[in-house]
Amino acid sequence: MSDVQVRPTTRERHIDEAARIWAEATAARDGATEVAPLRLARPLIQAVLDGTPRSLLLVALDAGRVVGFAAVEPVPADGSTAEIRYLGVEPAAWGRGVGRQLLRAAPAHLAAAGFARAELGVYVDNPRAVSLYEAAGWLPHGEAVPHPRSGRLEQRYRLDWDDSRQDAGEATPPPPTTDLRQSHDVAHAIAATALGRDPGPMTTADSLSHTTSTSAPTSS
Repeated sequence: MSDVQVRPTTRERHIDEAARIWAEATAARDGATEVAPLRLARPLIQAVLDGTPRSLLLVALDAGRVVGFAAVEPVPADGSTAEIRYLGVEPAAWGRGVGRQLLRAAPAHLAAAGFARAELGVYVDNPRAVSLYEAAGWLPHGEAVPHPRSGRLEQRYRLDWDDSRQDAGEATPPPPTTDLRQSHDVAHAIAATALGRDPGPMTTADSLSHTTSTSAPTSS
């Protein structure tokens, strides 16, 4: 899918499409028959975009149609680090390289927005997703810890395109949990309660594991 374009957007239609992809990819990954409706899925994406003026939404467009997205915000108390809160590819586009193109294009857009590095989280029991991130240059950051809702081990990953801090020997600790994320947690809890299951962290990012294969979906 070489004609896919990745760019930032503020269009309401694109936000709706990102929420739709999140819901569809989460259900496909988990083998669920019920897909979260837009009224439950959109608040998760909107909470990220409303969090700070520097939050942004990147979309992957194929002939003008959204087939993937990344919802990004600054890490609390560290304005130089972006956190990719949600990242996903439309299930119909799995296996076509959309995830790789999103990961390849994101650093340039984030650098243009003033960020020096990015972080994300992924379940450690999703080796395909882990392999995809590592192949794109992401490195583990800190120790894997149980996710507060699902209990599954989650590993933080970091991609640094400004290594001056590391060259100077300056340590960069994992970001603390702060009140800035409370709105995300509330929206997440509402969706989980309505669906009867917890979609977990970086839910649709896990679905990117399938962009390297055309095999049937497997859970993260």
